[in-house]
Amino acid sequence: MVDGHVHIYDCYNLETFFKTAVENLEYFYDTYFSNGSTYERILLLTESKTNDFFSQFKEKGCFPNDSGYHFLNTKEEVSIVLAKENKRLGYLLRGRQIVTRENLEVLAIGSTQTIEDGLPIETVLEQIMEKEEIAVLAWGFGKWWFGRGKIIERLIKNYRSPYLLVGDNSSRPTFWPMPPLFKQAQALNISIINGSDPLPFAGEETRVGSYGFSLEGDFNENEPTQSLRDLLVSPGLKIGFFGQRDHASSFIKRQSKIYSKKYFKRQF
Repeated sequence: MVDGHVHIYDCYNLETFFKTAVENLEYFYDTYFSNGSTYERILLLTESKTNDFFSQFKEKGCFPNDSGYHFLNTKEEVSIVLAKENKRLGYLLRGRQIVTRENLEVLAIGSTQTIEDGLPIETVLEQIMEKEEIAVLAWGFGKWWFGRGKIIERLIKNYRSPYLLVGDNSSRPTFWPMPPLFKQAQALNISIINGSDPLPFAGEETRVGSYGFSLEGDFNENEPTQSLRDLLVSPGLKIGFFGQRDHASSFIKRQSKIYSKKYFKRQF
């Protein structure tokens, strides 16, 4: 059970963040997929250039309170285990959200790299995929239309790599039909993954784990990133989807917060 687009911000209550993540993934597993088998919970961090919570967690190994949450190392540099009172609850994989020169978003999943914002999107994709790491073209409201939509269409048609995926997120409202570019990607055997993509506002931490995808296959708890990568690039991959996207009222409310923040930032 994977949330494929996860942010952590300073305004979040971390205890609430992780408690909700575990509860949401457990709820949707029980609702959609439960068959008595064991499963793993995975959060794919997609941190911006101003945030690096993953390194903080890996270095400190614990929360700055008595919540009982702490982190354990794996054999990988890009993954850690979320635990509470020595019980393993899930995995966090290091990743980046890169804003390209075209103001499009690319997610580098389980990545060892630090790629600067502002580079052409083709350069970003090539830097990620030449390391055989997963690159995701992330859908964004208003960003896949017109000229930038043509760029995404060209990339989907031109790149023939199992390491290139397309990403949906919970901000795409329920009244919004599947984007045509998603259908084009599927027709070219490019997989789509989902993620919650919480916003940088207090209270948004309760969204983590509310929208994501599932995979079935072999999993090595000491190498979760490699296990996930192997599954995502395997031929004939079947991905299940779960969770909730914005209804009309929540979509309007959340988008209003985004544009209000941008407006006041310009003013001050």
